[in-house]
Amino acid sequence: MHKPFFPTEIDAVLHQLFGLQSPKLTTDGHIRDFGITIHGRTIAVEHTETGHVYEYVWFRDPPHLRLPLVKENGTAEIPADALIRNAEKVAMLELENASLLNGAVH
Repeated sequence: MHKPFFPTEIDAVLHQLFGLQSPKLTTDGHIRDFGITIHGRTIAVEHTETGHVYEYVWFRDPPHLRLPLVKENGTAEIPADALIRNAEKVAMLELENASLLNGAVH
């Protein structure tokens, strides 16, 4: 880092040194047929083929996925309920990959 120091740079160094996740966390990923976005305390999982979106508020301690919200694409041939278990599994996998969970088990 070079002077002048900015708060975002200092935060990035501290988070890296101590293995902390930023409270302004934002990630984008793709697992199987789902696009996943973590923004702060919310994780959104979108099924790429149907366009159904499954949103959760995530927590470090179980239950990890809370307050589910399903935004169903009414024109999709596959109902949103048929994919909800896969969406939850993908969300959990992404949270595990980002090291955001305490005591995570499938």
